[in-house]
Amino acid sequence: MDYEIRQLSPMQRMASRNMLRMVQESAGVTVHGEFPADGLVEFQDERNRDRRSRGLDRITPTHLLVKCLAVALKRHPSLNAHFDGSDLKCFRSSNIGLAVATDDGDLIVPVIRAADTLSLDEVAACARDLAGRARSGKLQLAETRGATFTLSSVAGFPSVLFATPVVPLPQVAILAVGAIRQAPVAAHGQLGIGHVLPVSLSFDHRPINGAAASAFLETLSRIVGDPAEHLTSTETQTGKTKT
Repeated sequence: MDYEIRQLSPMQRMASRNMLRMVQESAGVTVHGEFPADGLVEFQDERNRDRRSRGLDRITPTHLLVKCLAVALKRHPSLNAHFDGSDLKCFRSSNIGLAVATDDGDLIVPVIRAADTLSLDEVAACARDLAGRARSGKLQLAETRGATFTLSSVAGFPSVLFATPVVPLPQVAILAVGAIRQAPVAAHGQLGIGHVLPVSLSFDHRPINGAAASAFLETLSRIVGDPAEHLTSTETQTGKTKT
């Protein structure tokens, strides 16, 4: 038999051990859904037109989703939490882990700290800086610690709609999103074409039940559907200037 043996990198070996432990020590369940995303696309386009006029880098769907998650987690603190097997520690601030794939196949998860207190501009700048340094190997270990919720994306592979991410203990939930795409959408008795966002929420069923997870997705769907309402009002409340 003709084959080649490839050694896993030290980081891949560590990830392999951690993944096995997470699967063995948690009761992982995944709920799949699809969000209407016309509002997200329109909001992104509007912001990027303004940013281009000021010579700024574009806002991506990932940047917007980090802010949407921070708003949703404020309303569902049981998912912005760590679980130690007996007690659920719910955090007041959202530290969002952002999964980044490197060129050599490793997966690194830097953390956007206190995303709920940052403006969209600040989230975009932070995410861009962390991802860049993760890919270049310049990220500090401390910058990958302390996430209270994780966002993963397979949007770079448009043929992949849904995923089943593994919950990164001691966190209780992780959201994976696919690429925003156009699809037939029925509304008010009419069939049209709209943008949709496929999502997959994996959660630890020990501290979180299906009703709580589904309620969180419903809230997140409303925020994604109308980010102009939810994100702009949030930035105003935290004293951030509109970007």
